[in-house]
Amino acid sequence: MDILSDITLNAQFVEEELLKEKQVVLSEIAMGKENLEEMVFDYAFEEIFKDQPLGRPITGTEESVLNISLKDITQVYKSIYRPENFVFTASGDLDHKEVVEHCKKYFSTDNSGLKDKPEKELQSKFGAFTEFFEKDSEQAHILINFPAPSYDSKERMAAYFVNIALGGGMTSLLFQKIREELGLAYSVYSLLQCFISEGVLSIYLATKPEESMLAFSSVLAVLEELCQKGFTQSQFELFKSQLLGEVLMGDDDLENRMNSLAVNELIFGEHRSTDDVVEEINQLTITDVNAYLKNYIDTEPGIVILGSEKQN
Repeated sequence: MDILSDITLNAQFVEEELLKEKQVVLSEIAMGKENLEEMVFDYAFEEIFKDQPLGRPITGTEESVLNISLKDITQVYKSIYRPENFVFTASGDLDHKEVVEHCKKYFSTDNSGLKDKPEKELQSKFGAFTEFFEKDSEQAHILINFPAPSYDSKERMAAYFVNIALGGGMTSLLFQKIREELGLAYSVYSLLQCFISEGVLSIYLATKPEESMLAFSSVLAVLEELCQKGFTQSQFELFKSQLLGEVLMGDDDLENRMNSLAVNELIFGEHRSTDDVVEEINQLTITDVNAYLKNYIDTEPGIVILGSEKQN
């Protein structure tokens, strides 16, 4: 705690080190451009969250990095890295009172204890779009995006369920159809990202350029059938069990438990135990998840394709 407090509260910035770090970040940006799977997500967020922080690349751009000054860094550091903005979480063989005493000792402040929730971001204007970006590649990278609820939404658990069912593992509907049955893609999965005011559910696959449209249309066919018919009772029980299993396994991981404590404090302002989450999952019904399909998946998606040549 002594070392952590010194790093976070007494950091020193000098011009020489800033110049070195800029080169490190510029190298990371260049490396990111070689990772086409990451790039297709960046392109999608730029379109979904136009003119919002969520739409900007995390590492920045070459221009933004080169233009950062020592004054900029110092101002941001002094305004944000303050004890009243911190949330402390810990997990493991620890004594809670002792942790609290150390926090008070090393991170004391006159304004401690503030629990203002973060302001909600501006809502995106999520609408249908199709974007193609040409990039020399042996594969076509396809990302299909749908709106999703916010982290504190009552529909969040249904969103987690649908994410697991669509592309959350080897038993998922898309993995079984696109990879196992049709053999069209080695990598196919879905990813749910929830934020304070909204979320995005993305379906990613990488395939041969000549098979990209077949793979793409096959994904849409799975989604269309699912939206029309809904989940069967056996599918519902299977993916609900999988969701419960992931929560219980995550509770055994100390780092995951620590992060969960922080998120619950930041979003809900209270501790939510694993039992609470399990109960929330148990209350989920097949009607809930089928309604989620109609509200969020049975819509026109935002599509990004990244590849060597445009596919018709």
